[in-house]
Amino acid sequence: MGTLRGYTPCGDSRVHAEIHRVCHVPTLAFNLISLGRLDDDGYKSTQFRGTSTTLNPQGHTVLVAKKKGKGHVYVTSFTVRPSAPRSPLLQLSYL
Repeated sequence: MGTLRGYTPCGDSRVHAEIHRVCHVPTLAFNLISLGRLDDDGYKSTQFRGTSTTLNPQGHTVLVAKKKGKGHVYVTSFTVRPSAPRSPLLQLSYL
């Protein structure tokens, strides 16, 4: 468990973020984020018109995801900062 540092797309810009207490498996094609776990840590998530936005406890946007397909899963990408080891691009799905 550790901290994931990087950025996620948000419209035409990139949001730089840190997500703490993360279990990251670099060899997986997709990783999941538990909104319940983020809620326990003080994050706020809202879903509206096919977009999920997650704010950290300080009120800064850390993740933005779009709803994909019939499974109603929100998907985003999180590019890990170059200083982080392993996978340069992490695909995240909300459940």
